[in-house]
Amino acid sequence: MELSHEQLFSPPGEYASLKKAHFVAAAVPIEASVSYGSGASKGPEALLHASQQVELFDVEEQNEPYRAGIATCAFPQPFSQTKEALAYAQEITLEILNAQKIPIILGGDHSLTPGVLAAFVQKDTSFSVFHIDAHSDLRDSYHGDPHSHASALRRVLAFPAVRTLVQVGIRNVSNDPEDGSEFSFIQDNTDRVKIFFAKDMALWNISEMVDALAHDVYITIDVDGFDPSIMPSTGTPEPGGIDWYTALRVLREVCTKKNVIGLDIVELAPIPGFHAPDFLVAKLIYKLIGYISKAKGYL
Repeated sequence: MELSHEQLFSPPGEYASLKKAHFVAAAVPIEASVSYGSGASKGPEALLHASQQVELFDVEEQNEPYRAGIATCAFPQPFSQTKEALAYAQEITLEILNAQKIPIILGGDHSLTPGVLAAFVQKDTSFSVFHIDAHSDLRDSYHGDPHSHASALRRVLAFPAVRTLVQVGIRNVSNDPEDGSEFSFIQDNTDRVKIFFAKDMALWNISEMVDALAHDVYITIDVDGFDPSIMPSTGTPEPGGIDWYTALRVLREVCTKKNVIGLDIVELAPIPGFHAPDFLVAKLIYKLIGYISKAKGYL
């Protein structure tokens, strides 16, 4: 596992070493299945740069998450083929798991997530997936592509090891028969798929979200789950999204009550010269590292 010369958050000294790290970040820069705006392959590099500006002391938690150790793998060249990206995502995630670290995968479009989870399945892990997004991504295919970003979570549910899928912030669902009737699929699979729609945000019961999850949880976050007013840098924005503090309340509870085994953050499409959305996602990653580390006793 080759580490990058430039480390996510640039933790001091030994805290960026593989020996010290509890977390290892890896990039899968892909946008092979873009359906609207482009630029997701540039997301990991933008996150790396924005992370250098994140204050390492978390004033809300009054701790320093970097002390849990954060190593960063060398970034590959952007992928133009989904098959290659999925293979790489599985390979690098498996390397991280074999090193007994928690993977943080930086996307790239959402099509990479099944590749990451294939590595967990290979380790005979049974788990739930906690999914923040504007879209359910449960089409059987999109424009004839079963590996589209719009089908990522449908492919994830093909793994029997995924016990439940909890989706939060959803506000766009298709029911086109040519794409596999997404809404009908959801209605037919309520035993495994639990959706908390954005339109009901004021009534969300976070305990219900947590209770629907198994003990081990993988988190996948599409940044378009946030409202476009704070996250315009994404290929498929939808109005009515999650605000910053609502997202933190939800994620803090998941990380505190469950055993988070890994995460990915996808679909950041940086806007040149506009750094605020990049910084938001970088800080979100740092907050998640802090929540997970506090729950696991790394800090």
